[in-house]
Amino acid sequence: RSASGRQFDGAFDLDQLNLTGLFNEPRWTTNITGHATMQAAMPSGSASRIGFTFAGPRASAFDYQGEDIDVTGDWSDGRLSFRGKTSGYGTAATIDAAWQFTEVPDKASGFTGTGTFAHADLRRLPAQLSVIPRFASSLNGRFNLRYSARGWQADTTLASSTFEDATLAAGTIGHVRAEGAVVSYSAD
Repeated sequence: RSASGRQFDGAFDLDQLNLTGLFNEPRWTTNITGHATMQAAMPSGSASRIGFTFAGPRASAFDYQGEDIDVTGDWSDGRLSFRGKTSGYGTAATIDAAWQFTEVPDKASGFTGTGTFAHADLRRLPAQLSVIPRFASSLNGRFNLRYSARGWQADTTLASSTFEDATLAAGTIGHVRAEGAVVSYSAD
């Protein structure tokens, strides 16, 4: 502790960590195993910031699971920003994302993310993504994802991929949008 505030640095080996107790909310039910580092800065008179890294063989949160996870990010003003790579559901993926949990001036709650994916088989996606039709596929490419209180949208630009028995050329663009109970699909 100093006149300018407080700082905490730590390194942790985690084995099945559940964050529900820390945040006192069931939505934070997790099962996290791996190595984490944290740097928390709590300056006097301004917003706190928590920076972190995590690398581990597996983790689950918000009813999703991942393996071979490597992520870095920070938390400040109710906003979680992170970059990482993982595998899950037969797919390898990278992401650069921001998740605004709480509304603050000039920042509405929501999620935005961009990244890449390889070998996505739509039949293996988690059950909570029920709006995505289950087709035999091996999809590769880039994605942009946005979520807000109004709904969500995902846009993809594919690298060479397969969908059922068809080969999809690199550059094929797909869109999924959901507003309320209305889900729409389109491709360019």
